[in-house]
Amino acid sequence: MVSADRPESEERDLGRKPVKRASEVAMDEYARIRDQVDYAVRPFIKIRVYMPEGVSEDEFKSLEGDEEFEKRVERLALEYLLSRRK
Repeated sequence: MVSADRPESEERDLGRKPVKRASEVAMDEYARIRDQVDYAVRPFIKIRVYMPEGVSEDEFKSLEGDEEFEKRVERLALEYLLSRRK
């Protein structure tokens, strides 16, 4: 929070996080609720996939939202889970 006797830039210099705007708070809340609804309809997991060596950052980031990539990852997960049952 910005105090009356210090400018906002000085608050940032002290390592404090700036206060979120109401619209940012609303978007965060919307994203949280959307994830809960999505999970209730069709459960999912979130995993980190690190960028492999030898590919560009743009090429790697293009996988996000790529439906074919998501389908292949789902198939890989299914194959892996089925192999663990044996």
